[in-house]
Amino acid sequence: MPASSVTGVSGPGSSEGHGMKGPGNARNAFVPLVSPHVVVAGSVALVGGAATVSFPPLAHSYVQYVVMVTPIGASATPAWVISKADNADGNMISFNLGGTGTQRVEYAVIKAGVA
Repeated sequence: MPASSVTGVSGPGSSEGHGMKGPGNARNAFVPLVSPHVVVAGSVALVGGAATVSFPPLAHSYVQYVVMVTPIGASATPAWVISKADNADGNMISFNLGGTGTQRVEYAVIKAGVA
């Protein structure tokens, strides 16, 4: 049986880059594409208890995304997503929020997936 090394420069198990370790195996490029990840985030002030958040079209329909909303401040009341919208090409472009008054809320649009 041949010997292998994690510190050597060649052969099985060596630290030489030959597609077995690190970025050479394409994991760093592939996993973020299929794993849940934030694609849009920010904050917005509700005006009269409502707000619309628009952004450049995201690839795929809104059913592929989760929108999370958090009110800012210790005494803030909950806010919620009322609706999400796609453009004519079937790509997500916006969502509507509901709440009370003129509070500020933080939001994150997350691409659904499995890591």
